[in-house]
Amino acid sequence: MIGLNPGIVQAATYDNPDYTIMEIQGDGFVSPLKDQYVDTYGVVTADYQDELSHGFFVQDPEGDGNPATSDGLYIKYGWDVNVGDYVKLSGKVSEYYGLTEMYKPYITIISTGNPLPEPVELNPPIDDYASDVYYETLEGMLVSAKRIRAVAGTDPYGEVAAVRSDTGIKRVFQDDPAGTGEIIFIDDGGGCLVNVRTGNTIVGLVGPLDYTYDEYKVLPSADNPPRVFSEAWAESDWIMQKGLRCGFTVATYNMFNLFDEFDDPGKDDEPEDYPPEYVELMLSKHANAIKDFLRLPDLIGVQEVENIAILERLTQTEPIKGIYGAVLIDGPDARGIDVGLLYRLDRVEIISAEARQTCTDLNDAYGPGIDPNFPCPDEYNPLFSRPPLVVHIKTIVSSWWGKHKSGTDLWLIINHFKSKGVYAPYYADPEPRRIQQAEWVNSLVDEIQADNCHAKVIVLGDLNSFRDEAPVETLQDGGLFNLINTVYRRGRYTYIYRGVSEVLDYIMISKSLRWRFIHARIIHFNTDFPFGFWRDDPTTGIRSSDHDVFMASFWIR
Repeated sequence: MIGLNPGIVQAATYDNPDYTIMEIQGDGFVSPLKDQYVDTYGVVTADYQDELSHGFFVQDPEGDGNPATSDGLYIKYGWDVNVGDYVKLSGKVSEYYGLTEMYKPYITIISTGNPLPEPVELNPPIDDYASDVYYETLEGMLVSAKRIRAVAGTDPYGEVAAVRSDTGIKRVFQDDPAGTGEIIFIDDGGGCLVNVRTGNTIVGLVGPLDYTYDEYKVLPSADNPPRVFSEAWAESDWIMQKGLRCGFTVATYNMFNLFDEFDDPGKDDEPEDYPPEYVELMLSKHANAIKDFLRLPDLIGVQEVENIAILERLTQTEPIKGIYGAVLIDGPDARGIDVGLLYRLDRVEIISAEARQTCTDLNDAYGPGIDPNFPCPDEYNPLFSRPPLVVHIKTIVSSWWGKHKSGTDLWLIINHFKSKGVYAPYYADPEPRRIQQAEWVNSLVDEIQADNCHAKVIVLGDLNSFRDEAPVETLQDGGLFNLINTVYRRGRYTYIYRGVSEVLDYIMISKSLRWRFIHARIIHFNTDFPFGFWRDDPTTGIRSSDHDVFMASFWIR
């Protein structure tokens, strides 16, 4: 009878061996009883079968006193149980992407109204591996955190990252040599969405410890939500939200899937994902961000924009209507995202623009396969899904008598390197492709400066690489000066991934521009703010993207 749907039979007797939850969990990352049918017992500590979690949690009320084994267990689907029920579970032990669970076991309710075990106060170590070991010993158990501090805004998936307030840590950085294991994650899988901005204090967190998407997460219930101190928003006042005014200003801005509402053949742009009202919302948010936060930069290199039509629609969106022109050349990206340029019509003249593709012999399946605009020989494939956009411009200078004259020649190379994602069919390391992409960009700089050794070149964009990784070092070794290194560490991040602040977006300059460089700043109006709270507000640029914007200013006329 093993395997019958629990919706058919609630209680039955099976000839399965008895094991405690601790024996099921074991002292490692994988259950020693994986794929075996067993009987076990526990108290229901949380019932989220009607929520995103689609299951409930049980815990041995006594435990075994061994800190290396968890006393809790996740049950995927089940029967009509209530918190406090003491139950017998008969079913198969499985591992679901690293989470030890039982899937649809038979359930016998032995008693009801039982007290719950005391939650374990979380105190994870900083070392990454030690943190994973620590959390694994608590998987499925009731845990708590009395007072923690958010280190990122609530993300699009309803997740919050925080650290214990008594650590004194205000932000977790990717380049911390000690690790990033101190993060405590909160998820809305239990029906409780916690909206926070970086710096908010969260008090009274209690819930079972889940494991999804490679992270351990506390699932509070809507009946017992943690409290968020709104006055603690002032703790984030170090976040710089305004762009640079002085000099000629340049920015790089990943616009996070700026698509139109039309279905283009060959592109992953289904209309149901981008209805007209959503497209208009995003255009308004980007336009407000450019005016209010970036203060109308002279040049904006953009990434993740579908086509020239949507970029031109942005230039006609209030409050930046009529201020900018747009450049974009369609590339072969399967998702349909490209790099482009917004330029101030009163400050910049476009001389030329060209997408510069090349070929590679890398067989990692991370390229576009084919590029209709750039055929490759046999055994080769296009290096870029989003080829660099090389734009030659000349600045426009207003003279004292009101006329305009030509100013300075500049070259821009706008980039969006291969992402960090690892995909089928080969699951290859994407780093070699990004290194080759950086080498190609270096060759483009050399090509420009071969005609004029003093040519002023700006390389910018989303390089999907950290400061200490090979693609960035390749560009620096090629002679480019990395302006990100001039930004103070506390504000040096353009992206927050699972609570870890990191740099993915860069502006680099040739030696001929070093003496003209004034200042660089990252404008933080996205990653530190709660996604759901601000995303639907067309009157503000807050949370227009999942990246922050990097800007630099120059003495250029």
